[in-house]
Amino acid sequence: MNFVIFPMFFMSTALYPLWKMKESSVLLSKLAQYNPFSQAVELIRFALYGSLTSMLLFIPWLLFWFLWWRQSLAITHQRNDGEKGGAKVTRNK
Repeated sequence: MNFVIFPMFFMSTALYPLWKMKESSVLLSKLAQYNPFSQAVELIRFALYGSLTSMLLFIPWLLFWFLWWRQSLAITHQRNDGEKGGAKVTRNK
């Protein structure tokens, strides 16, 4: 888990603003721009400053609905597998 979380944290805008990252590395700024952790940090940061934009709200909304859709597909798939009569365990008395 830390193998995923720590690089995402350090490549986000939590520690360093995006406009400063663009001055140092274009690649790092592009990675940070599409990092979900950066989106959450920027949403909180701009909400506290009182300057929310529609794009800043659109990306987390889109991510939420995509994850909800994937979860509903997984639940539907799991229910369909159960109805097909997978491996049943019977006990002999």
